[in-house]
Amino acid sequence: MAGAIRKRKAAIIPGKGVISHGTVSPEQGFVFYSSVCFACFVLFFSEYLSACAGEGPDPEFQKAFKTVSDHLASPHTEAPALAEGPFNDEETLLAAMAEAGRAVVDYGLVDSFFGNISCLLGDTVYISQTGSSLDELEGCIDPCPRDGSSCAGLTASSELSAHEGVYARSGTRCILHGHPRFSVIMSMVCDETDCDSSRECHIRCPKERYVAGVPVVPGEVGTGPTGLCNTLPPAMERSPAAIVHGHGLFAAGETDFNTPFRLMLETENRCRREYFRRLESCPRN
Repeated sequence: MAGAIRKRKAAIIPGKGVISHGTVSPEQGFVFYSSVCFACFVLFFSEYLSACAGEGPDPEFQKAFKTVSDHLASPHTEAPALAEGPFNDEETLLAAMAEAGRAVVDYGLVDSFFGNISCLLGDTVYISQTGSSLDELEGCIDPCPRDGSSCAGLTASSELSAHEGVYARSGTRCILHGHPRFSVIMSMVCDETDCDSSRECHIRCPKERYVAGVPVVPGEVGTGPTGLCNTLPPAMERSPAAIVHGHGLFAAGETDFNTPFRLMLETENRCRREYFRRLESCPRN
């Protein structure tokens, strides 16, 4: 085990489980542990769907898939009633952000420290800090003036620039970003068989794609040529929600977090239904 994690933050021990560690706190180990679980979930379900698109999964894979899928929790169908906006003062806004963050976690729409949340008040973007837990946002939200007059952005979410871009190009005031599992899985499903960008589709896909009626865009965290700040805002100028390929779902609202939460929940449920619909034509060995 020591050898496995000497150069890695976590490792999978066959037949035993996951081992992870933190250099500063036990909480770091938990983050890496849950991140591995999320990645394995996405990989397992993605590979099963890929097998079904080919000659079909072997009997052992079928058995494992049935065991896992039988343990899936039933999807939530009703969104919670969150604080109604618009939010005209900082105290009310911060309370609404903390409430929405807890709901995203409670509904299983985010894992680990993934995801972020923001709200526009005047000319200041309030956004969750990088590495913050969405269900414990009290004291972990940074006010970032859009004119760059504050250095608060140094500890803000690494996707601040993408949020700012969405606000600049739309009339929205609230943004939720989570990593709903089936939305992530379905964002990577592509029926193109001959594409020159297949090895870089997650950052350079040239196709206009939709999943469950929501646009899918390429992009990566950061401000480079393929950064989310360049790929996400144009999509959300036309649509209140967008899925970043293999990454997660962004949803926006004009006054509060009720609309983005509902969009996130409905999109995830549609993606889940589409996933299992595709399995109906799966060849069985």
